[in-house]
Amino acid sequence: MNTNKILAIVCILGLFAGYGAAEWIVPRYFHPTADTVVTSPQSLISVINADPDYYRQNQTGNYLAGQFAQNHKDWQTASDYISRVLKKEQDDPILQKHAMVLAMGAGEVNRAIDLAHEILKQEDSKDDLLAILFASIDAFNQENYLEAIEILDSVNKQSVAAFIVPVLNLWANTATGALTINDLDQHAFYAYHAMLAADYLNRGYEAIPYALKAFDVGEMDIRDLEKMGDMFAKLEEEEQALAIYKALQEKGYGSPEMDLKIERLSKNESITDLIDTHKIKSPKDGAALVYLNMAEILLREQSYDSAILFSRMALYLNRNLDKGRMLIGASLARFEQYDQAIDELEFVQKESPFYLDAQRQIAELYTQQDKKDKAVKILDQLYKTQNDLDSLIQIGDIYRYDENYKDAIDIYNKVLKRWNETSVPEKYWYVLYSRGMAYERLGKYEASEKDLKAALEFRPNHPFLLNYLGYSWADQNKNLNTALEMIEKAARIEPSDGYIADSLGWVYYKMGQYEEAAQYLEHAVELLPYDATINDHLGDAYWHSGRKLEARFQWRRAANYSEENEAELKAEIEEKLAHGLDEGKSSKKSTTALNTDLRIETESTTISQ
Repeated sequence: MNTNKILAIVCILGLFAGYGAAEWIVPRYFHPTADTVVTSPQSLISVINADPDYYRQNQTGNYLAGQFAQNHKDWQTASDYISRVLKKEQDDPILQKHAMVLAMGAGEVNRAIDLAHEILKQEDSKDDLLAILFASIDAFNQENYLEAIEILDSVNKQSVAAFIVPVLNLWANTATGALTINDLDQHAFYAYHAMLAADYLNRGYEAIPYALKAFDVGEMDIRDLEKMGDMFAKLEEEEQALAIYKALQEKGYGSPEMDLKIERLSKNESITDLIDTHKIKSPKDGAALVYLNMAEILLREQSYDSAILFSRMALYLNRNLDKGRMLIGASLARFEQYDQAIDELEFVQKESPFYLDAQRQIAELYTQQDKKDKAVKILDQLYKTQNDLDSLIQIGDIYRYDENYKDAIDIYNKVLKRWNETSVPEKYWYVLYSRGMAYERLGKYEASEKDLKAALEFRPNHPFLLNYLGYSWADQNKNLNTALEMIEKAARIEPSDGYIADSLGWVYYKMGQYEEAAQYLEHAVELLPYDATINDHLGDAYWHSGRKLEARFQWRRAANYSEENEAELKAEIEEKLAHGLDEGKSSKKSTTALNTDLRIETESTTISQ
């Protein structure tokens, strides 16, 4: 089983212990015991309601309110309500676990730790993973490393939860000067922390043989490889570092800084000033980094609740790990808890290396809430005070998403004026893509084509860029053969993308090959069954293939699925339903390709990580 999957399962199992409380508690409050004879409303009340009516109603109401808040990922509100229930049922172990998890998720770490200690006193709770981990961070925080080892050793060694224990013990043992590398299995995650721990003890050379043996490029997430390269470089394993940097460059994840690292190492020159490894000041910092790395892995696995819990533990041990706040913000935003995400990101101070990223994410969250003026104000201030070009670009994107294409182009022009447009830095290639889309939407096809072609020089295999330019040509009935080649290439790269499948069908339609068009458009409808434009396209292809009954069926579907802002499309569909489609006539300009997400790589940290 993939290790990342195992790690996700570890934490999910722990969450079930707390979140599974609903299955136990609801019957307790709402159903009488099986051996009770209920003969009247009064006897029913006496069974479930030994306390006064108003109190029991508050208990059940608080519990249900907590469940509702929890289901909507409102950790703080859920924790508040479940805590009220726990006051009456202080000895209920299921409620304790539930309250413990919610308290940690809400950032009430001390309360979660207190509950963890209470849970671990119970004989049947010795294997509660989260309780053990919460208690362990208490010991780490107090720098009581022997106690931390004792707590962690209580984890069942046969459990998948045992994965995290050796690396936490590694850091706890460094407090005594011991380097317990021999206790580690061969794994890249362990290798990274073994090098950090050895370097902390000024014995980095001791970790090198193990790290070289345990490290596997194919085992690591691409986002972790550069930090491994930096660690090898710091420990003077330049050959291994160079191999990692080159592998990243070949996979298309290079950068000007990485190019410089490769250039210097190839000349046997130092790159000390270019590498940025974690500053470990104590074993507690090392443990904090373990929890943060786990949070990153869990977020990638879309285990958002667990990512929040591990980020909270990391921040408890090291308040300067602002990456943890970014992860919490990303997880909360995933469930539209925008205000809580903003509150978390506001903790990132100006001196933090994550400050600009955090502020940009706050602006993005305001945009998601349709508070675009607030977002633009934040970004404009960042540009003026920090000369942050990415903030200016984000303003342009806000205008473009809001269909204010003229102002978007003005912003993109301001960005691109920093350079001769034939020498745009590779990092900012996507600004050409963005401006090209805005020009296209205004019908300025020549300018759009110029920008999109320039963007393709940077990313010749970018499927959505290939699709956009190819689709634009198809809608203009020009360069159809080239457009077909480009969109076919995009479809090979992204075979499950419904918009690209639609574009492919649409090119065949424009070429008059209606039966081929219908095949691809049927596939597009399978992928995106509720998209009005795609259903409309399929209706057109059916009509010209002589399948007029099916065409009307698809048009009706398209009319039903059309959004409020698609009034023009809906009117056109109604016209076709009434009068059919004359030979040679087709839908007006579609926006299907333009609905494709702008999935481009940038150098900045994003809220989605």
